[in-house]
Amino acid sequence: MRYTLFAFLFNLNGLVFGQNSTVPISKPVIDSAAINHWPVMSPFSAISPDGHFMMYSIENEPIGSRTMIVQAVDGGWRKEFAGLSGGFFSADSRQFIYKDADTLVFLSLGSSDVSYLIGVGSVQQTPAGGWLIYYLVAPAQEMVLRDMRNGRERRFEGVSEYIFNEKEDRLLLKSEYKEQVGNKNDSQVGVSLQWISLPDGKCSIVWSGLKQSNIMLKSYGMDRAGKQVAFMTGETQGERTLNTLWYFAAGMTKPAYRISDTSSSAGLDGNLSLDGNGIQFSGDGRYIYLGLVNHEVLPRPSPDAISVDVWSYKDSLLQSAQLYRLKNGSPVVYTAVVAAGGGAVIRLEHDLEAIQARQPAGDYVVVGRNNNGGDRFWLRRPDSNWLVSLRDGSRTPLRTEGYSEFAFSPDGYYLIYYDADQDGNYFSYDLLTGRIRKISSGIPARSLAWSDEFTYRPGKGFAPGNSIAVGLVGWMPEDTAVLVGDNYDIWKLSLKGRGPINITGGYGRLHHTRLRVVDDYYMFFNDNITCYNRKDTLLLVAFDKKTKYNGFYKLLISGDHSPILLSMGPWTLWHKSWTMNINSNEFAPNLKPLKAAQANSWLLLRCTATEAPNYFLTHDFIHYQPLTDLQPQRRYNWLTTELVSWKQPDGINAQGVLYKPEDFDPRKKYPVLINYYQQLSHRVYEYPQPEYTGSAHINIPWFVSRGYLVLTPDFYYKDGEMGPSVCTTILSAVRMLSTQSYVNIHKMAISGHSLGGTETNYLVTHTHQFAAVLSGAAGHNGVDLISNSLALDGFGDNWLETSERGDMQSTLWQHPERWIQNSPIFQADKITSPLLIYYCKADNDWERAIEFFIALRRLGKKVWLLQYDHGGHAVFGKEAEDFTIRVTQFFDHYLKDAPAPTWMTRGIPARLKGIDMGYGSNMVNEP
Repeated sequence: MRYTLFAFLFNLNGLVFGQNSTVPISKPVIDSAAINHWPVMSPFSAISPDGHFMMYSIENEPIGSRTMIVQAVDGGWRKEFAGLSGGFFSADSRQFIYKDADTLVFLSLGSSDVSYLIGVGSVQQTPAGGWLIYYLVAPAQEMVLRDMRNGRERRFEGVSEYIFNEKEDRLLLKSEYKEQVGNKNDSQVGVSLQWISLPDGKCSIVWSGLKQSNIMLKSYGMDRAGKQVAFMTGETQGERTLNTLWYFAAGMTKPAYRISDTSSSAGLDGNLSLDGNGIQFSGDGRYIYLGLVNHEVLPRPSPDAISVDVWSYKDSLLQSAQLYRLKNGSPVVYTAVVAAGGGAVIRLEHDLEAIQARQPAGDYVVVGRNNNGGDRFWLRRPDSNWLVSLRDGSRTPLRTEGYSEFAFSPDGYYLIYYDADQDGNYFSYDLLTGRIRKISSGIPARSLAWSDEFTYRPGKGFAPGNSIAVGLVGWMPEDTAVLVGDNYDIWKLSLKGRGPINITGGYGRLHHTRLRVVDDYYMFFNDNITCYNRKDTLLLVAFDKKTKYNGFYKLLISGDHSPILLSMGPWTLWHKSWTMNINSNEFAPNLKPLKAAQANSWLLLRCTATEAPNYFLTHDFIHYQPLTDLQPQRRYNWLTTELVSWKQPDGINAQGVLYKPEDFDPRKKYPVLINYYQQLSHRVYEYPQPEYTGSAHINIPWFVSRGYLVLTPDFYYKDGEMGPSVCTTILSAVRMLSTQSYVNIHKMAISGHSLGGTETNYLVTHTHQFAAVLSGAAGHNGVDLISNSLALDGFGDNWLETSERGDMQSTLWQHPERWIQNSPIFQADKITSPLLIYYCKADNDWERAIEFFIALRRLGKKVWLLQYDHGGHAVFGKEAEDFTIRVTQFFDHYLKDAPAPTWMTRGIPARLKGIDMGYGSNMVNEP
């Protein structure tokens, strides 16, 4: 019998199988109709400069579309626009500007007054809000520049691209025009580069040329001040294009030649030529960065030549990787520089080199070389780094011993660098004297690096294991000090080495709370890192690693006291994973607190596990005013969360999140799904969005609503014992659950995806505890993986050998027993649990899923493989809906004693693929 998708989803509501309780539930379960109708609060929003108005969108309301809302934050005025999203507030907070089809709409805030411009294409407002740029549909490419301060407009024909300078008082336009040739009916299309002074409206033609000619405009750039322009032209000469760099500045009547692809251009040698893309001025406008490419022309192979790949142990890259990159890769571009005033080309990068940092205003860059030599990751040789002069290209070696990160101070007097192999310390390099100082002396070794507190090292506890620095927070004025983060606190390091100061007073570490500055990025290669004054107050976002509470503190940089608590609680406001060093598998949409440009008003999204994300307004991060109340989960049998703790046999205090149905009855016995990926306990106060299960990382609301308990435990890895560590955590979690009267210890299942799937395959070969197992996109043979992972593209999965997260921590030849013991295929005969394997053809190494399936099939194990033609590491849309159906049927059969579907009992013949879905049951209890 063939069953339709509709019939199955009707059954999933509890009328046929999966709901055996005689007590009717007061709310419906989450089904496909609920998911398809579920409205979602979009994190893309805006707040007016004066803080009195906000814009946000609700996705899937109406179904398959969205609704944009513009409202006053005091609730006194509100407008809704179905099917629209986006837009922006005017700098004077008087209007909200948005597009509806080809109409540009100017909505007067607080009233119903609206004005329109019809026939508008794209529209954009400059970052400072001074100018509105929009294109007219007809005539095509006519650009209108509106001064938002006085409403005056200027029109420019045929504009295809434009650039503003930093102050938004200079505009560079690339446009097309028509030029008459011969009689009136003949014309040709020309391209021009125009430079416009916006205060007085003066326009300079920087360059122009006909499209039909053999000379074309390829790329261009303007300095931050808006006083200089550089551009590249390309002239076709036979099969080759000759590129030339030109320079133009205020007061000039025509551009000045700088360099070209000729042998006479100083600094160009060998097979190098100018890349036609990517022109950029240095921060102070004194240099022009550009690219060099290798234009080597190889002779064509002889038709009679033997086609053979010669693999050599001396190759930097495997032949397969070289062939892959020739077919799929782009030419290597080497960064070079030329002085804006003219001179020789100075090549900054060579093979395997890359610029690590650029001086904002000065004459230096840092260039680093990866010394592993192509794909030879196992050599682990220290990288080489040099301070390179932009004046003459001279190189000064930097005394770094391993992985390093670099930044130049704002005033340009110092280079700061972090060296992982020198105990994770920071150093300052005085660019005037060449003196090097260790500026983090006295801080415990490696404290300034990301720590992996889920990797346990016997005798050392949860010691820092990563080499990457937490990063820079900001600078103090006059190049006196730099602010850096550790895993919990913030330090001020004197650039002259006068001793570090923990400006948060160690509060974060003492209270197991990660403290981060809201406005900064904790990155090195970033010219926008803030320079603070001594009297500034920092706004800190906080995440308590034990309680999982989230909130905010404030800190006076010059103060001598601890951070001041503003608010902390059992909710999620904002804790971006890369900022807090927590697992990236987050539920909640992340919105960094959004500040009004001219007011102390902030817009935030707040949620809990039982309250959907909604917008709040705050002026002090203590009091929060609710602005929206979208709560779709209230209509369904939702869930509750509990942060559970237990002690493992090895003495480690473990944590996890236990999800229970809203209608939980402690007198009942519930089946349990254990789902995992490294660490997920930070999600205890996050809102899990109901979705179709597109991978073996199951959608929790779907299953909890149907009467399952779901546990997401944190893993605690020991060096070289990934599999045993996972077993310890999972089996100890099972023992913890077995003490609860409401847990059916005989109806438990595990599921994991990707790395979690690999761990699942290990678990199922080492325990008979589970009634069902789901494994997705997983590995099963580390020996095969390490020997074949580099063959395709040269990048490879070398994480098993190199990861500091409790994996092999050795080569195959150093400890072969580790590799065999941690490769499930060698223990496949020990599997007793029914196993459902999931993979997509487009995912990496999907053939290995077939290998594992064939091994289990040969051994007579209960195993199914769902292999989707579409999708990648996960499936979406109709495929995800199908996968949700099958996974639910699989678990319902083994954990709720529901009849097995026919795809499990008799399979689906290849000739019926896409015809018979096999959802229906033939009432056979055992497949």
